[in-house]
This record gives sequence, structure tokens and C-alpha cells, in this order.
Amino acid sequence: MNESDVDRAFSTLSLLSQTSTHISSLTTCATLFDPHGATLATEVRLAAREVCESVRALASSFLENSGEGYLIRTGSVHEIVENARRELSVDNSAAVRRRLTLDREILEDALGEVSGMIEGTDEVGDEGEDNFEDEWNELGLGSNKKMSEAELDRTKKIQPLVRFVALLQKRIVLDVLSSLPSRPPSSAPINDTLDSLPAHSHALVLAMEEVIASLYAPQDVSLMRCCPLQERTQMRWRGRRLDAY
Repeated sequence: MNESDVDRAFSTLSLLSQTSTHISSLTTCATLFDPHGATLATEVRLAAREVCESVRALASSFLENSGEGYLIRTGSVHEIVENARRELSVDNSAAVRRRLTLDREILEDALGEVSGMIEGTDEVGDEGEDNFEDEWNELGLGSNKKMSEAELDRTKKIQPLVRFVALLQKRIVLDVLSSLPSRPPSSAPINDTLDSLPAHSHALVLAMEEVIASLYAPQDVSLMRCCPLQERTQMRWRGRRLDAY
């Protein structure tokens, strides 16, 4: 082993030692967020896991592929770290707001989907669209069957429910969560209430997706009995509790 190889080995060992220290510090810090809210703590742990996995992939490239492609993996590590620094929520309220905002976008898409069912019932697609639908049907992923009058009427009655749920979600995100202080005190009562919202919101989205899936022709009325009323009531109750802070 010549002198340059020795220098390279020492440099590599020094880099590995620094990386190990930083990873240890990162994982330790990621376990300290529980008192500040479960939603924020979960977000931090997920970000830390992404960093650790990217570093592990970088290390594996040296062990398994003699460092081939290490520049790409190094860039990936830097990108993930910078994204975490830039995008991590500043507090538990912001973390909850982010989760509910994602669900709100899904609900808005769901409302557009139902509106499209109603508006497109009487429209006749061109040949290209018909062929596209036929290809989806061959895969068992679509249906070009037209709604009957009863099915269309049923869909129109459900549309206001979907709109109401989307507006409810919007009100909680924009009116309730946005009205909280930018950095509210890390008190257990408010964090307990905040941390309950993502689970209710996600359950509401899943229930609404089931309702919308049941609207496609031919409709099965028995599948429409799954109604997100209970989750909606829970969301309203939690929102009113947050209004008190």
C-alpha cells in the first residue's frame, strides 16, 4: 500500500466516523419530539428514516458495487437532507395542517369525480374516448356503462354530501387550524386534540372513496350504506374544541 492509498484510507475512515456521529445524533434527536405532539414526532421520524435509508444505500454502493454510482447516491442524500430542513413542520399544528391539507385535496378530487359522473352522463364521447374506455374495461379497471335515471338521481342526491364533507375539511384547515398561534404552547390538551384529527380525516377520506366507488354503474345500493357520518361528527366536534383555544 503506497502513501496515496494510506491517505485515501484515512480520509475514508474519517468520513465514515463523521457520518456515523451525525447519524447517531439524528436518530437521537428524532426521538425527542414526542412531548411536542405525536403528529410532529411521526413526521420527524419519517424524515430521519429517509435520511438513514439514503445513507445506507450510499454505503451499500461502496460495499457491493465498488462505489459505482456513488455520486448519484451522494446527491440523493444531500437532497433528502435539504428537503427535510426546508419542509419539516415548525410545530405540531403545522404538521396536522399538512396532513389534513393532503386529505382535503383528495376530497376535492372526489367532488370533481362525482360532478364529472353527473355532467358526463348525457354526453356522448368521441370514438377515441370510447376506445380508451374499452381498453380500461378489458383490464377490469373501468366501466363505460351509462347510469340509469334512478342511478343518476341517486348520484345527484349524494353530491351535496360529498360537497359538504369537502367544505368541512376545508373549514377545519383554513378556519380552525390556521387561526391557531403560529407556535402554540406544547400543552397536552391541545396536542391531544390536534393529534386526533389526522386519523379521523383519513377515515373520512376512505369512507368517502367507498361511497364514490359505489356510484359507478351498475350501482349496488347495499354498498352505499357506508356513510362517513360518524367521522364527520367527530371532525366537527374536534374542530369546535380547537375553536376554544
